[in-house]
Amino acid sequence: MCKRAKNITDINVFRRKRKKQFLFENESRLSNFLCDFISKNIQIDFCTVSDAYLAQQINENADSWDYDDLRERIGKAIQTAYGNQVWNELSSQHWFQSQYLTLDEVIEKMIREFILSDTALASQLQF
Repeated sequence: MCKRAKNITDINVFRRKRKKQFLFENESRLSNFLCDFISKNIQIDFCTVSDAYLAQQINENADSWDYDDLRERIGKAIQTAYGNQVWNELSSQHWFQSQYLTLDEVIEKMIREFILSDTALASQLQF
């Protein structure tokens, strides 16, 4: 392997380690930020979205519904409606370092928090 290729490999390894370290140190902050953002800005819960999606699939005589398709649709909706806003607000946080996460990764984490926050609430309400 030539020296230049080895240096590029070393840089990529370094970047992956730094990203992993950043996430290890800030995952709870990021999760809390996203949960707070969702509660302030998204006025609908996952169960309502899921029910609407299922109703649409039934009305269109779909053979089955696809969870991955639902997640993708939620992601597109969140990115369209809130992508720039969440990125700008997140970038203003003193602990956030944008070189370690892309907007797509943030949106994916938002989808997870959107779904899990509703699931956690539902589990607390079960008897």
